[in-house]
Parts: sequence; structure tokens; C-alpha cells
Amino acid sequence: MKNISTPSILGISLLIIFISGNFLLFAWQNIVGYYLLTILASFFIGALTVNIERSLKLDAIAFIAGCIVFISLYILPPMLYGQSYERQVDVMIALVTTQLARTIIVSFPVSVFACLFGCLSGITSAER
Repeated sequence: MKNISTPSILGISLLIIFISGNFLLFAWQNIVGYYLLTILASFFIGALTVNIERSLKLDAIAFIAGCIVFISLYILPPMLYGQSYERQVDVMIALVTTQLARTIIVSFPVSVFACLFGCLSGITSAER
């Protein structure tokens, strides 16, 4: 049996956190919870990984993949339950992506800075 490396486990967990954060934003309109979840997840990934380059790659890839998977999961139920008209699905995709893009403009840099802050705090705590 092949061993699973720690960065892959962290990446999968970060992906799940970002997907659930997007559902938190769209399903319950809880923007404070979304930003708090994004900041805490990125901070802890940075603090656990300690390597700045690796943690930034992991954070960015999981953030972007989480947004893509969220859009596909958010659009899937109307397609399954008979609302498969192309025009309605296209309008729903356009609505979700524009609202998500407005949030990403602010939340992605916040996520990167939280990851950097987590890396720096992890490095200082490792030196002690």
C-alpha cells in the first residue's frame, strides 16, 4: 500500500474547506463566516507546512479548485431535476460566477496573506 504524503492530505482538506466555505457564502449568505473560514484555513496550512513556496502553491491550487468544484456542485442539482434547459443553466452559471468573482477579488489576496502570516509564525515557532 502506497503512503499518502502530508501535503496531499492537507491539500484535500483545504479543498474541502474552500468548497464548504463557498456553500456557506451562497447557501446561507454568511460572508463573515466565509472570510473567517478562509483566513483560518490558510493560516493553519501556512503554519503546518512552514515552507512558503509549497504552502502558497497548495493554498492557491486548493482555492481555485474549490471554486471550480463549488460551481459544478451548485449547478448540478438543477440539471438533475429536470431544469436542464441550456439557457436557464447558462444564466445560473453566469450569476454564480459573477457573484463568486466579486468575492474572490478580495478573498484570494486575504487568503494569500493569511498563508504567509501562518508560514512566518510557523517558522518563528520552529526556531524556538
